[in-house]
Amino acid sequence: MSLNLPVTLSVIASIIAAVFAMLWWISCREKHRLNQLIQDQHSAIEAITRQTPLEDKLNGICHLIEHQVSGALCTVMLADIPLENLSAEAAPSFPAEFRQALRALPIEDNSAACGTAAYRRQPVIVPDMRQDDRFSPYTDLITQYNLVACWSFPIIAANDDLLGTFAIYFHDQRTPSQRQFRLIERTRHIVSLVLENHHQRILREHNEQHFRSLFTHNPDAVFTLDLEGKFIQFNQAGTELVHYSEAEILGQHYEKLVSPEDIERTRRHFEGAMSGEPQRYEIKVFQRSGDLLDIDITNMPIVVDGKVTGIHGVAKDRTEQRRTEARLKLLERGVEASANGITIADASLPGFPLIYVNPAFEHITGYARDEILGRSCSLLQGAATGESAKRRIRRRLSEFREVHTSILNYRKDGSTFWNDLYIAPVRNNRQEVTHFVGVQNDISARVKQEEVLAFQASHDSLTGLPNRVYLEAHLADICRHALGKGHSIYVMFIDLDGFKPVNDSLGHYFGDQILEQTAHRLADAVPADATLTRFGGDEFVALVPAPGDNHHLNRVAETMLAQFVQPFCHDGVEVTLSAAIGIAVSNEKLANAMVLIQQADMAMYQAKRLGGNTWHWFNDGLNKHALHEVSLRQQIHEALNLKQFQLFYQPMFGNDLDIIGVEALIRWKHPTRGYISPAEYIPVAERTGQIIPISEWVMEEAATMVAGLTEIGVPTISINLSPLQFHRHRLVERITSLLDGYQIQAGKLCVEITENVFLDDPQEAIKQLRELQNLGVVVAIDDFGTGFSSLSYMRDMPVDRIKIDRTFINGITASQRDAAITRGTLSMAHELGMDVVAEGVETEEQFNLLKSFGCTSYQGFWYSRPLSWDDLQNFTRSRNSGARLKV
Repeated sequence: MSLNLPVTLSVIASIIAAVFAMLWWISCREKHRLNQLIQDQHSAIEAITRQTPLEDKLNGICHLIEHQVSGALCTVMLADIPLENLSAEAAPSFPAEFRQALRALPIEDNSAACGTAAYRRQPVIVPDMRQDDRFSPYTDLITQYNLVACWSFPIIAANDDLLGTFAIYFHDQRTPSQRQFRLIERTRHIVSLVLENHHQRILREHNEQHFRSLFTHNPDAVFTLDLEGKFIQFNQAGTELVHYSEAEILGQHYEKLVSPEDIERTRRHFEGAMSGEPQRYEIKVFQRSGDLLDIDITNMPIVVDGKVTGIHGVAKDRTEQRRTEARLKLLERGVEASANGITIADASLPGFPLIYVNPAFEHITGYARDEILGRSCSLLQGAATGESAKRRIRRRLSEFREVHTSILNYRKDGSTFWNDLYIAPVRNNRQEVTHFVGVQNDISARVKQEEVLAFQASHDSLTGLPNRVYLEAHLADICRHALGKGHSIYVMFIDLDGFKPVNDSLGHYFGDQILEQTAHRLADAVPADATLTRFGGDEFVALVPAPGDNHHLNRVAETMLAQFVQPFCHDGVEVTLSAAIGIAVSNEKLANAMVLIQQADMAMYQAKRLGGNTWHWFNDGLNKHALHEVSLRQQIHEALNLKQFQLFYQPMFGNDLDIIGVEALIRWKHPTRGYISPAEYIPVAERTGQIIPISEWVMEEAATMVAGLTEIGVPTISINLSPLQFHRHRLVERITSLLDGYQIQAGKLCVEITENVFLDDPQEAIKQLRELQNLGVVVAIDDFGTGFSSLSYMRDMPVDRIKIDRTFINGITASQRDAAITRGTLSMAHELGMDVVAEGVETEEQFNLLKSFGCTSYQGFWYSRPLSWDDLQNFTRSRNSGARLKV
């Protein structure tokens, strides 16, 4: 026993030494591990405060556990927002492929360790995943990475929200010790703190971005004021609104932009916001250009720790809105003040009930606003309202189209008025018709006036008879009506004989009274179913429907002419007139009813040619004559343009048979008919006015010949003037131009006129003739002795020469009366200082007798026919040689 005691003590001492050594080593290792834990925890906490990526923070925490628990491989998985799946966010000891495989792990019971821990919200410890069915879907992954144990802990936020899981994997079977369990629990809280901090930072950044977006991208002007009222923030919309840059605005007081009249009110609102009360107001703000804008301002106090640190503001441009409102106000006042009735109807409801009427509508219709609103405008229609107008309104409104019509409406009291109605559809932004706007105008007075004007336009104001306008408008209908009854339609064209001299001598008022009496007499003479019209001037037209019996119309014509047997009397003055009547008839449909008027007119002129105071029926011969006259008129026009007219010259001679002058006579050489007699075309030219261009040509041509005539010994030339030329008021001016242009001396030109010149306006004719005499032009009266007042002309008119008409000269050798008249005329003319030319001297006997009467000038075929220019030159040469040429 004693021998073994030292050995035992030695062994025990060795064991004790070993134990102490082991305890020392364990103590050193634990101390190192504790220091490492403290350092890792400090690093993790420090990482929370740094702006480092979340993954880096989580990786640091994973390393903390991996340093404290040998063989540990840590992962952190985060839950998605719907809390349906987990995805690996940190796994520093695994490759990226492992993290990718842990995407969208379902959060549900029995979904591996992490899905189950998240679902149950409690740790799940799996010593061997290979033996656990919950990991069946991940067998390949477990095998690939040689994983065995898995400890998963749910990460719960302070508000009990699930954030994710914190899991630790091992390559061998293992369960956590109490120390490890507590360590992991504490670490899980650190992870929770990191994630919450991260989420808060993200939320804070989102809020900041949201605020910046509201500020920067706000379409309205957004600004911030400091406590002094100076701008410290101003967004782009604000700079675009006031046309100042941000740099120009920042640091400036808000009063820089406010209109002076709004500064005090704006200050009160600023102070109200500074006291913590939100403000809403509208002011006028200047742009850089000086233009004023209407701005709606909202001010909100910025409160930090219970103190107002500034003012946040939003400015909305209301300028266009205010202008629109002003226009609408003006429009509303205009509509209310309009003299026209304005209505608005709802197009979406049956009958289109009214939703607005203005005061003018109430005044026009007699309906008060509350009586008519909700009812249809058709209320204004009645028994006398035209069906066509109503149908047109209904059709157009059903098609949502505008309509404009005149319609007879009824007022509330039952009286009628003519309504000039215009209705237009009103469309919304989608081009859908939502309303109708109507404009009504009481045009009753205008319609009445139009009826009066229509009557005046279609009736003669003097006689009250229908006029030519009425006749032309209704002739076709009258003919159609008569033919429909089996009657013929007769047109009687009545023209008064001798009315014009009466009208000119006794005055137009006297003439009007005669026409009025004539209308009454004719109205009594025509049948009751006839239509009597005043066609114009002293012309009347009667339309007589009657069976085909011309004798009946002859009796009507006799009755009409009988009305002129008794003299017409006015103011004690009596005048006797007659009439010429032309009659035309139609018993078939006419393409142009006015042809009947033309035919009756032609027949009337034939009655005048027969001496008047009679009637004449139209026949084809008259029509042929009229057609010939129309054709001749066209040929005259062509003759002027094609220079088919020529001048011939008939010499005038004295007692010694010397040429004392020539008369220029127009001749028309037609290309197919040869020379046409002036008696055929001059009357037509007189009626159509073509005599004016013909006379103009004659004057011009004669003026060009004056110099040539002088050279061959012809001292003067005479030209004939038409009465129409005296009415154009340029005759004297034209002749003056010719005298000056061709340098014609006084006495070289003679103008011959007939007594007809003095019929229309004798005073004007006398005035122009005297002006011509003052120019040195000789004035002669042609065909003297055939008028009704020749002696007065010799006494009163400015005449230098008379030409005794050939009708007297032809009879002087056989008729003592003609000889006496001729001798008396010569004697009177000489006593008055006038020259006399005897026209139509065809025999030597006539020449000698006239010479014995004291005549000194002659013209006629005995001496010479009218000659062309070439023949005239030959004639004058023969006269100068002493022989008289007979042509």
